[in-house]
Amino acid sequence: MDELNEDCLVCEYERGTAKRDFIREKVEHPKDRQERDDGFIVFDFGDVIAKHKKWKELLPRVRPFYAVKCRPYTPILKVMNALDIGFDCASKPEIESVLNLGVDPKRIVYSHTRKQVSTLEYAANNNVDLVTFDDENELMKIKRVFPSARLLLRFAIYDSTAMYPQGLKYGCKRETALILLQLAKRLKLNVVGIHFHIGSESKKPSNYQEAIAYSRELFDVAEKIGFQMSILDIGGGFPGHALSTGKFNDYAKAVSEAIDEYFPESCKVGIMAEPGTFYMKSAVTVVACIIGKRQRTDDDATTSLIANESSNKLNATMTSYDYYLNEGRYTSFINSVYEPIQTPQPVKEISDKPTYSGAVYGYTCCETDVIIPKTFLPELDEGDWVFFKDFGNYTHLVTYFNGFKRPFCYYAIPDNCRQLRHVIEDKVTNHEEEEFNGNDLIPEDISLLE
Repeated sequence: MDELNEDCLVCEYERGTAKRDFIREKVEHPKDRQERDDGFIVFDFGDVIAKHKKWKELLPRVRPFYAVKCRPYTPILKVMNALDIGFDCASKPEIESVLNLGVDPKRIVYSHTRKQVSTLEYAANNNVDLVTFDDENELMKIKRVFPSARLLLRFAIYDSTAMYPQGLKYGCKRETALILLQLAKRLKLNVVGIHFHIGSESKKPSNYQEAIAYSRELFDVAEKIGFQMSILDIGGGFPGHALSTGKFNDYAKAVSEAIDEYFPESCKVGIMAEPGTFYMKSAVTVVACIIGKRQRTDDDATTSLIANESSNKLNATMTSYDYYLNEGRYTSFINSVYEPIQTPQPVKEISDKPTYSGAVYGYTCCETDVIIPKTFLPELDEGDWVFFKDFGNYTHLVTYFNGFKRPFCYYAIPDNCRQLRHVIEDKVTNHEEEEFNGNDLIPEDISLLE
């Protein structure tokens, strides 16, 4: 996946460093970037390590298989590998990038139910044999190309509360699950488990319980047909907000209760999941420079709000400010097409100043390159910097439209996780590899940029 290589720098930060202070230091000392006013990304590995520790605490029976598509860069894959996390891959380049790190093929799930024949052949030739399916055509294709594969039947579940619902494009309907299992048996294929995905960033933890309960029914049906079922894949959908919000706890509790009820440890079923957003969302902060500003005082401008300690007053000037950033929909803000973007925070300290309505635009010539159509910000100037938190999931899909490229990335590592740097920079010696395990990367006191 050479096209996903990025300009980056691995750097350390002292425990207790505030995110704004880290960003300000990079703004003021831009020597690493090509241009001093180029936007950049801060990727906090401290956040990722804290997430993984929490996962192990609350979901000890569920092995995560990181969704490579969420953020597929080599430094991230190296750390996930070192943590002994599996990998959810959907294409040949994703599988290839993981295998190139020396990952055991048994730690990869080819989790795409519509497979290109050449990619299925590549998986077969490289012993990536855990594969999903959801219809007859896929079963016939697998029979022709990779008959020895271990198969996971994916059923559909649609959650309308999810930011990105699943269940319309992939997954079989429940009434066809039995038919597919019977066909797989006639074809002498090896179905070993059940797979589902409730939708990305679902707002209903109880949907996991419903899906796990139904998976138990399918397990029983499949075992009666003659399959030896051993894997339950509960997909993704876990929230990726900062752990301080506590949202993940509710999902972990719902999953733990359901697997203990329907798949107790005594049944010896391996439980796996495919988190991407969970690990990545809060780890990334996008930092952009204001490269243009437009003042409007027309009738369309929204009345600005002056907020101070004593009162809220309406400003009768009807002034509005639009800002143009050197980031946009065609680089880090592709998700603005699907979800509202939170108001950015100024890098410089601002307090007790009026806020004015306005839009935040991206920097391409495209008229629809609008990051936020309407928001309220204190008056800022061209050359000021702003940052957006929680931008780690699915925000790397760069088109190079107008020649604008992917922003520079700082991979930030807490100073008590220095071994992460050795992993990323391939500086772990052969002797260290023999003694190394993923727990070595998880210190008791985990620090992150907050």
